[in-house]
Amino acid sequence: MTADMAAGYFTITSTGRQPDKLTGVTSDIADMVTMDRTTAQDEMELVTAFTIPAGGSLTLRTGGNRLMLMGLKKKPMAGETATFHLRFVESGSITAKVPTEPMTYQPSNWWPMTICSRAESLPSTDPGP
Repeated sequence: MTADMAAGYFTITSTGRQPDKLTGVTSDIADMVTMDRTTAQDEMELVTAFTIPAGGSLTLRTGGNRLMLMGLKKKPMAGETATFHLRFVESGSITAKVPTEPMTYQPSNWWPMTICSRAESLPSTDPGP
């Protein structure tokens, strides 16, 4: 990755009775956000949607499913907030505001909306200890 790219890691939990699909993401900090997964050959493969099971969750993380933020408009700094617009088939659009943490930040658990950037920052909603 380069300084103008970041990876997004977070968990989406569904309280619905039907599965849903995340079909797109935009952000105020990037020109483009793509969805991809890591294959068994440790390669990145673009996907058009991520499925969230009814009453279940989808975790985006290193070595699995994730978001790639490309064309960063500015380097996110610890303490700043990034806005993400998530589009779902059943749930419609959801907006999330995500505070940033340093790249060295290690969450105790996968909290909702954790974003990791090789540009030396990591937004997260981990409330901490």
